[in-house]
Amino acid sequence: MISNLDRNLLPRIMVVDDEKDILRIIKRDLESPLPSSAPETSPSNDIVIPDVRQNERESNDVEDGEHNTTRDGDAFVVETFTNGWNALEALDSHPHNYYDLVLTDIRMPRMNGFELYRKIKEKNPSMKIVFITAFEINKEEFSKVLPSIDVKDFIIKPISMTNLRLKLKEVLKGY
Repeated sequence: MISNLDRNLLPRIMVVDDEKDILRIIKRDLESPLPSSAPETSPSNDIVIPDVRQNERESNDVEDGEHNTTRDGDAFVVETFTNGWNALEALDSHPHNYYDLVLTDIRMPRMNGFELYRKIKEKNPSMKIVFITAFEINKEEFSKVLPSIDVKDFIIKPISMTNLRLKLKEVLKGY
């Protein structure tokens, strides 16, 4: 599979979360290059993705498919989706290697992150998928409950954008 990284393009990330404010923060900050005066490992003045509990409501998908093509070594191209169904439609409408990584919330209405994971893996078994959640995850217990899902990466909210950026780069590089 030829990824955006192999083509010397910015990594393209699909972000799925039913909280529009979180999507806006992630999109804005991951598409913006780090200031040259701020070292990547310094979390000072860093935006934090809050621990926002999801409402059990249907989402309006105003921001679906939105992306920016800013180019910089520390930035990403981010497309946001407020539900799994629209994310799957986007996957189907693009070439197999269009996205380099999917970052998805777990608790969402209509289709949760685990269901989205299964459907994406059916279409593209090599897709890198990272879960972001406000709830504590015990990986051993998770493996017992859902053994068919091989999840290596969980990100717990709140998380600083610096740490999120570093984690996503690690996953993209394959550690």
